[in-house]
Amino acid sequence: MPEPIHVLVVSTTLNHGGAQRFVSTLLRHLDRAVIRPSLCLLRDDIGYPLPDDVKVYPFSYHRPWHFPRTVQQLRTVIDTVRPDVVLSNVNATSLVCGVALQRCRHQPVWVARIGSDPAKCDTLLRAAIARRTYARANRFVVNSRGLIDGLGNQYPASKDRIDVILNPTDFGDIERYAAVAPEHTKPDGIPLLVAVGRLAREKRYDTLLDAFVRLRARRNARLWICGDGPLRMSLQRRIDRQGLARSVRLLGYRRNPYNVLRQATLFVMSSEFEGLPNALIEAQGLGIPAVSTRCPYGPDEIIEDGQTGLLVPVGNAEALSDAIFRLLSDEERREHMAESARRLARQRFAVKPLTQAWERLLSEQYRLHNTTAVSTSPG
Repeated sequence: MPEPIHVLVVSTTLNHGGAQRFVSTLLRHLDRAVIRPSLCLLRDDIGYPLPDDVKVYPFSYHRPWHFPRTVQQLRTVIDTVRPDVVLSNVNATSLVCGVALQRCRHQPVWVARIGSDPAKCDTLLRAAIARRTYARANRFVVNSRGLIDGLGNQYPASKDRIDVILNPTDFGDIERYAAVAPEHTKPDGIPLLVAVGRLAREKRYDTLLDAFVRLRARRNARLWICGDGPLRMSLQRRIDRQGLARSVRLLGYRRNPYNVLRQATLFVMSSEFEGLPNALIEAQGLGIPAVSTRCPYGPDEIIEDGQTGLLVPVGNAEALSDAIFRLLSDEERREHMAESARRLARQRFAVKPLTQAWERLLSEQYRLHNTTAVSTSPG
């Protein structure tokens, strides 16, 4: 039996965010007979579960001027531990990896996972680095079909080297966390809307709050938002200004949002853009109907419109409010959607087959790399 392939996963942190949760899930479920994983963190921040057998190489990247130092640290790790494959997770770590690999003595396979639209997320400087370094990548993996064009159009060097692997989701873990007694409990008899996500501009909580104002004019409801970020104070001021202080709660970042989610009547998402939103996947897997914007990318690959939830245009508070109102007014439809959401999400995003897809891709890229190296060697 062949030796397992050593894969060095490079992530920003192992805490706070869907991309970081993906790394935790992947590391816990990879078959150690196929893949021997280790982990490099640009910042030493671990909150999500990490298996004991995973060696960690932590750095201290906190400011943009730490970039050169971090690149050199990653070069040292790669040249010292000599992984067979480097898997960079999300755009920021892919840039660090790309620059580091340019001057490494050891040249592993490089697979770059891109989890959000680079046209929306990459600054001019980041884009310039990516155009220079992405030609070095052996393969790119995106987590939604829409991102194939998003990545390829922004960085033509990636075209014809892009695979799609959806986010593996451990619904067993989610069920266990959801069963924990919640700190916050919803009032009896009043519908509860729950949103989960960073308090940042791209989540368009302004649209959600405007939609909720319209909804409250038609019926009683509550809105809880799990997440933290730079807009917290401005959102709280907006809530107070719109007279929503008794109906809307900002619950902050929650390591376990699932015991909040399981109380929701509906999951709501108002984003301007996404990659493939984990919170929406997880809510659907818990059997919660959803109302979401049809933003690029991901919601229309998670929600079956009219079957597991409803999709509305980005930035349209009236359409968002109307969709929420329609579902809150139709209990029978919500129950049907809940059953369909739970079934379809657990089929589409099941952890085992998607982790196996990663194992196949990483193994295949290593095999192709070795075959090419042998065929081009002198003599």
